[in-house]
Order: sequence, then structure tokens, then C-alpha cells
Amino acid sequence: METLAEMYAVKDELTGTFFTPIFLKGENTLKQAERVFSEMVNNNQIWKNNPTDFGLYKLGTFNEKNGDIRQDYGIEKINSGAPYVRKEQS
Repeated sequence: METLAEMYAVKDELTGTFFTPIFLKGENTLKQAERVFSEMVNNNQIWKNNPTDFGLYKLGTFNEKNGDIRQDYGIEKINSGAPYVRKEQS
């Protein structure tokens, strides 16, 4: 039985470079990735002030048994950081 993890990474849209990917398993990996990204955006002042400069991408899958990395459908942009910025509460 294959043990696959989905790979997600943040891309700095200004420099065109990706940060180190994260690997998520289980159900709703997209929601997990969005939660991590939301925390990253809201806990970093540069990201929070410039949320469109950063995007969440799904890179593919990683097979933990044999190390195989696949991009079956290519790299997919999920969203920029803008929708994840939390409004300040007064």
C-alpha cells in the first residue's frame, strides 16, 4: 500500500522562489495547508502587510515508502495570502 503525502509550499511572487515545502497526510490536506498558510500570513508582519506577494501552491505528492515525488497535474496555485488576513479586532 502506498503512503502518499501531499506537498504544499509558499511562493514569494516577487522573487519567483518557493519556500521549503510541507508534507501533509490524511483527509482534507488542502484545509490543513490553508490553516498553516493563514497562520504564516498573520504571524509575519511583512506577509500580512503584503499578502498578495505570497501564494500557497500544491506541488504534488510524495511517496514515503520509495521517495517518489510526482506532479501529476503540475503545480497548482491555491490562493494568495490576501483572503487569509484576519481583521484586527478592536
